[in-house]
Amino acid sequence: MLFEIETLRGLEEFAASELKQTIGIKMARNRVDYRGRLAPLLSLRTAVAVHRYERFEGSRPTVILGDQRLREMLKFVTSADKFTGFRISSPGKDSAALRRVRDSVAASTGLPEHPEGDLLVRIRRDHTGWEVLVRVTARSLSTRPWRVADMPGALHATMAAVMVDLTAPRRTDRILNLCCGSGTLLAETRHGKHLIGVDNADPALQAARANLAAANRTRKDTVPTSLLRADAGKLPLTAQSIDVLLSDLPYGHTIGNHQDNRSLYPAILSEAARLASPGARFAACTQDMRLFEASITSDWHLEKQLRVHQRRAIPAIYLLRRTLT
Repeated sequence: MLFEIETLRGLEEFAASELKQTIGIKMARNRVDYRGRLAPLLSLRTAVAVHRYERFEGSRPTVILGDQRLREMLKFVTSADKFTGFRISSPGKDSAALRRVRDSVAASTGLPEHPEGDLLVRIRRDHTGWEVLVRVTARSLSTRPWRVADMPGALHATMAAVMVDLTAPRRTDRILNLCCGSGTLLAETRHGKHLIGVDNADPALQAARANLAAANRTRKDTVPTSLLRADAGKLPLTAQSIDVLLSDLPYGHTIGNHQDNRSLYPAILSEAARLASPGARFAACTQDMRLFEASITSDWHLEKQLRVHQRRAIPAIYLLRRTLT
């Protein structure tokens, strides 16, 4: 049975690695042949969504209609989750041929078509045929169930999972999340001795508190967490007391502004260097890459940079390591 694993472009290697480590299967071109229980696939933290995948040979989309596989795909998916409506994502979806496909989906599922339908069917044209993908869950995997409170500009949960994994937290590590916002990085951190989330805005800390409470209700691998209202550039914490640092920095669009970032970024990197133990790892995300890179001092060694393609932005994730002193 074929599945396509949807990822954020730029983070495919992390989904492939997670699949290999947790399920023992390889991903090729974001696809896997998998015949086990769905639960392991749906537990992937670095995947955006999982889709049933089939390819249909032919020049017109009506070739999909005469094939039992479409009905089998829809039956498989609708038996795995509860849906309230369906939507088709395809170029030319209002053509006569694709209207017939939409009618077939409605007849097979008994669901109404709706622009916000949670049963998502994607139809793509390739050189000699058509690819059909049906998302197996009513919402994407990146829409975490713990996110009960949101904030403008909140970090994508899949990116947060990758940032946490890049720093490889150990159970003995003390972890600091600078500019924690609504707590996405904190909620995605599953190992450590103690987590500290810092933000200077009360609404952000309230959202983080609610999200962490929701996350802790459904997980056994919780880490003791403290939330602190403070200026990220000057914290009441002991020097060299932190082993892992995480930050989704304000880009200057939805949150903050470019003028403030000119002083904020150097201050955060300087304070992070003061707090970091020798060899500490620091994963940071920003779209203001030029300013961030100009703010990196000799206190830090740049180990990795990743460009991530989101719908409206192409931020970068940086992995820094505190130089030994």
